[in-house]
Amino acid sequence: MKALIDTTAALITHQIICQNENDIRIALSYIKNAAGLRIVSFLNKDAIIVAQHHQKFCNALKQADFLFRDGIGLEIIMKCAKLEPGLNMNGTDLIPRIISMYSPDDTIALYGSSETALSGSKIALYSKGYSKVEALDGFKKTSVYLSHLQKSSARLIVLGMGMPKQELVAQAIKDTPEFQSRDMVVINGGAIIDFMGGKVTRAPKWIRRARLEWVYRTYKEPIRLLWRTLSTIPLLAKAYMVSAQLKQRVNKIKETVKHD
Repeated sequence: MKALIDTTAALITHQIICQNENDIRIALSYIKNAAGLRIVSFLNKDAIIVAQHHQKFCNALKQADFLFRDGIGLEIIMKCAKLEPGLNMNGTDLIPRIISMYSPDDTIALYGSSETALSGSKIALYSKGYSKVEALDGFKKTSVYLSHLQKSSARLIVLGMGMPKQELVAQAIKDTPEFQSRDMVVINGGAIIDFMGGKVTRAPKWIRRARLEWVYRTYKEPIRLLWRTLSTIPLLAKAYMVSAQLKQRVNKIKETVKHD
C-alpha cells in the first residue's frame, strides 16, 4: 500500500490541473512558446500501476515539463481522496490541438506504432497542409530515435510507443545535452498515431459525452485493453482504502515544495 500511496501522491502533485478552457489555452501557449526542450506527458491509472514497480518510468513522468490527467480512473482516485481532479486532459483531444498550433513549414516527427498507422497519419497531416513529416515505427532501439533526431529539424516530436517505452525515450532525449537547448516539444502520445492514421477510431460523440469511451475502446480492442479495464477494479479499491493517507501525503508534498 505504501508504494501505491507514495507513487500516486508524487505523480498527482506534479500534474497541471486545468479547470476551464482558459486554463487549457494558457497551458497550450506555454507548451508552444516556452524556450528550450519541453516534454508533455499524460497520467492515467495505468501509468500509476506501472510506475509503482518501475522507478525509471516514475521518474520520467515526474520530470515531464507538462503532466496532464488523462481518464476517469484517476479522477475517481483523486475524488476518493477529496482532491480536485480538474478537467480530463486526454491526449486524443489535446495533441491535435497542439499540432494545429504549428505552421505548415514546421517539421513534425512521428515516432511510434506501425508503418501502416504512420502512413495514414502522414496522409492526415499532409491533408492539413503539413508537408514536412518524418516517421519511424515504434519498435526500434532508443539510440535509433536519438540518432534520427540529431539529423532532424523537427520542432514537434510525437511519440506513440505506449508506456513505458515512450516516456523512457522522451527522458533519453531530455538527458542528451545537444537537445536540451533546442526549441522542441516532445509529446508522449500513446495511441495517438493509431488514431491519426485511422487504425483506431474514436467513440461516437454521445459515448464521449457520457464519459464511456473507455468501454467503447475496450470493446474495439479487447485483447489489448481488457486487462487494463480489469486492473482498474483492484486499483480503485486500494485507492479508496488509502484515500485519507493519500490526501495527507499529497498535502505534505505540497507543503514541502512551498517551503523549498
